[in-house]
This record gives sequence, structure tokens and C-alpha cells, in this order.
Amino acid sequence: MKETKKIKAEENILEATNDFDLEKEKLAPPSTIKTQLKKAQSLLDSDVKFAKRNNFDRLKIALNLLLYGEAVGFEDFGLDEDVEEPYKRPSYPYDKDECDAFSFEAEEEEEEEEEENSDFIDFEFDTEELEKYEEMMELKKLERPNLFTSRKIKRRIPYVIYKEQIGLNNIYIQNGLFIIDITGKWMAENGVLGSLQKDNIHQALQKVLELQVVTFNVNLFIKYAQIFLCDVCVDVEFASVEKCKKVLCGISSFFPLATNKYGIKKYGRQGLMLIPKAKKKGYLLSVYHKGAELQFHCKRLTKAEAYTLVIGKKGQELAKQTIRFEIKLKNFDIIRKTLNLSDIKKNYVPLIDVLDSTAPVMLKEFENFSGTAEKLSECLTWRKNIIEDDSKFSLIEMLAIERFVLLLKENCYDLQILKSHLITEYPQAKESELEKINALANARKNILEFLTYHKPKSITILLDVIRRLQKYYVDSETTE
Repeated sequence: MKETKKIKAEENILEATNDFDLEKEKLAPPSTIKTQLKKAQSLLDSDVKFAKRNNFDRLKIALNLLLYGEAVGFEDFGLDEDVEEPYKRPSYPYDKDECDAFSFEAEEEEEEEEEENSDFIDFEFDTEELEKYEEMMELKKLERPNLFTSRKIKRRIPYVIYKEQIGLNNIYIQNGLFIIDITGKWMAENGVLGSLQKDNIHQALQKVLELQVVTFNVNLFIKYAQIFLCDVCVDVEFASVEKCKKVLCGISSFFPLATNKYGIKKYGRQGLMLIPKAKKKGYLLSVYHKGAELQFHCKRLTKAEAYTLVIGKKGQELAKQTIRFEIKLKNFDIIRKTLNLSDIKKNYVPLIDVLDSTAPVMLKEFENFSGTAEKLSECLTWRKNIIEDDSKFSLIEMLAIERFVLLLKENCYDLQILKSHLITEYPQAKESELEKINALANARKNILEFLTYHKPKSITILLDVIRRLQKYYVDSETTE
């Protein structure tokens, strides 16, 4: 009976839509505030400046064939040629077997029609004509664009091979570049969700060679390859599905703190994401329940079902207890900035530099919505002070904070929309007053103080998440 209830509870959580949680909770006793403050100070004392390594959920790797093709011993012997848009994933209306059967039937019909409508001519095999034909074919081969000098070559992995691969987005040649686009699922195995990183990149590229469509020296490829885009990820495991839900709700309380540069949106049915309002930012931060994402895709994609077979029951259970923090980096500048890389080559980010990055990326990203031990410590000190000294509490200020948070929620957590709302509702308001209310620093202060006072559980959750992230980045044994 208990097991049935547990299954139903998990199903409800996986299907739930997670709203930004700003509902007031029961006020925390002084002992809780002191414990939280102690934890925040502990996090400050163990601040992480460097990470042992970063994991990636996606790497789009490129090799310049014109510069390095010959050096790495690159050969293509299995890619489809003359593909109009090779950067698009292979997609055909039929499987290869079906296509072959279809073509064979069509050829038979053509042959039968030709035999019916023409006279049968018997002739001897002409060896001289055969030699001329072979010479002509050799000339055609010589006329073909050279792989290491031409930007006109367009090739792509055959669909029949692509469709069987889990975690492979595409393999293609275009504009003189050989591109491998793979995700963390490429390295999944029984009990392991999969990710890409310095320790397994050699194995990941070896798996590409095993497809038998291209060949190259793996070590030299890693030396000369560059990155076009990458998704940095951190998987944090919790005790249960229910705990994952509570963590997502707690984190969602802090997302409204990023109201100046970021839009706040849902990620699927059980996740959150921050999207920069600047169109050319090339960045996206998402936090989501891995189990819910997997369940959602399994209902729609056959590859997702195949992935569950790869990771097995142990992997599926792990996914149910895992929250993924993921940052998509889509241009050179944002990749260099986020991973603390040098910008010596403006339009070039070496694969080695990305893999060697020691930036604790996810901890830094929490600064976007003031989810840092320093900010939390400041607000918890404020909360402790008003508990210990009533004279430091102002009801008017607290009501103003609550009104601000309510207005922000009603206006989609957007300060510009909120300002327009206030101008409409209070036309007599001075511009200086509006600017002060909508100043980001003031907005963040209001929300943090609201959360510290009315959302003690969210504070506890964020402190725990920061602790886990710190451990993730300093623990060299951390795995998926």
C-alpha cells in the first residue's frame, strides 16, 4: 500500500507545473535563523575559486580541414556527399532498408518497361570502351574538390547510421570544417546518465571512429580542434523525488532576483530557466528535474526510450533523484567569459582550453540572482537583528517590501513592465521615485528581505544547494 502511494506521489510530481514560489511560509524561530546564518558563514569560509573540472552536456567540436586535416590524418570514407544543408540533422522519410526495397522495385519496373518497348540487341563486350570508361572515371575523381583545400564540400553522416546513435546530434563537413556535435548521452552507460569532460573526451572521439565513416588521429584532433558551442552541466543528486520538487520550488523563489537582464520562463513541465533579454547574448541557464525531463521525452521520442535502456533501471532511478543545472553557451565571447578563458584568438576557442577550464561555473551563475553565501549572510544578519531588537523592525518598510514583491509577480517579474504599471496607477509619482523603486539593487534588497522573512525554507534549500555545488567542484571523485 505504501509503495503504491509512493508511485502515485512520484507521478504527480513528475507531471506538476512548477510556479515561481513566493507563497508565505510559517515564520522561522530565532534558532532556525541562527543555524542558517552559521551555515552561510561556513559557505563563505569555504568559498570555491577553482574547480577540479567542468562537465558538459553538449559539445559542438570543429576541426579546420584546410589547416589541420592532413596533420591529423583525416579521411572521409562513409559520409553522404553533396548534401544541400549538412548542418541539419539527417532526416529521411524511409529507413534505408525501406529505401533500398523501394528503389529496387522501381528499377525492376523500369527494366521491364524497357524490355517491352525496345528491341533486344545482342553485342560483344568491348574492352576498349571499358578502358575509356575507366579513364573517364579516374579523371572525374581528379576533378573532385580536394577535402583539404576546398570550402565547397558538403557531406553528412548517413541517416541509417545516425538514427541508431544515442547522444549524436550530427557529424558533417561544411565550409572546410569537420563538425562533431555530441551530447552527454553519448557517454551514458548502465547507472550513468552521461556527460562529456576532459577525462572521457578521448573515449568519446574513439566512439566516433567506431562508426566507420571517418578516421583521424584522436590525440592530434584534440590538440587542433575548436569549440563552436557548449552546454556546461552539474547534476546534483537528492534523497527522493519529493526532495527534488522542494529544491526546485526553493530555487524558483530566487529567480525573480534576476529581473534586470533576464526573462524568467518555465523549462518543460518541471523546470525553470533564465533567458537574457539581449537578443545576442548567447546564453541560457536552466534548472530542471532530470527524471521529469526523461519521462516527458520517453512519451514522444524513440531515442529517449533507447536511452533508458542504456542507463538501465539504476540510471532511471538516479534520474528521478537528480536536478540538473545547465548553462548553454552559444558564442565565442560568452564561452570565454563564462569559462575564464583568454581571448588571444577572437574567433577561435580551442577544445583543450574548454576542457581544461577550472572556473566553478555554476556557483558563479548563482550570482545572477544573488544566490550567494555573502548576500544570504547579509540578509540573515538583518533578520537576526530585528528578532533580537524590536526597534530595528519597521512595519511600514515590511509592508512596502511585500507590496513590491506582489507587484513584481503581477508584472511577470519585469522591472520595466512594473514601472509602466506604476506610472499608469500613480500618474502623480515623480520620475525620481519611480527610478528608485525600480532600481535593481533596491529590487533585489526587497526580494531578499522578503524571502528571508517569509520563505525560511527556501533560504535553507539554497544554502544546501550552494554547499552541494561547492562540494561538486572540489571533489575530484565527483561523477554522474
